[in-house]
Amino acid sequence: MNQLNEIDFAANRSEVQKLPEGALDYTCEFEACLPVYAEPLPEFSLAQHFMLNPMKPDIRTSRLFNLLSALLAFLVWGGWAFVMNSSETTGTGIIAALTQGTASFMMTLFMVQAVTFLFHRFERPLVKVVLPAILVNCLTTVFLVNVHTLMGTPRVLATIAPALTVAFSFCLLTAWKLQRLFQQQTSTQYE
Repeated sequence: MNQLNEIDFAANRSEVQKLPEGALDYTCEFEACLPVYAEPLPEFSLAQHFMLNPMKPDIRTSRLFNLLSALLAFLVWGGWAFVMNSSETTGTGIIAALTQGTASFMMTLFMVQAVTFLFHRFERPLVKVVLPAILVNCLTTVFLVNVHTLMGTPRVLATIAPALTVAFSFCLLTAWKLQRLFQQQTSTQYE
């Protein structure tokens, strides 16, 4: 069927009625209403639906999850930095502990937001889980190396290596949790 934007309804008149594309109009002469122009609605598969309507960014982890994760990161990695760097002086250990603890707290909050943001930018489930973790961990590594170098931490690699390993696992866990929430939303949406 041709797409018509202008249709002449009256054979006796030279009136032309303009219709928006995709609109329906009916000729109602002699008590019979017939569609003059109708475009069939496309049928979409579930995969096409999600490509056209990407996941809503309202799927995210709870604030309590974010805050508890950040507090735990401050305590664990601040304590680890103290142990690794207090062999020279206690002051060096305290500075390293506060540096790593504060950085871990802030970066944990950043990681959750960054993983959530990146999760919504990819289509394939495996990519949605793995790639945000890799990208966020790379940024975290650059940040930690620079901050500890600036603060004069004596054993930078020993201080940050375990934290980065756990940070990568944490990012994977967060993205996996988001993937589960997404799957639950889509399964209840189409039941």
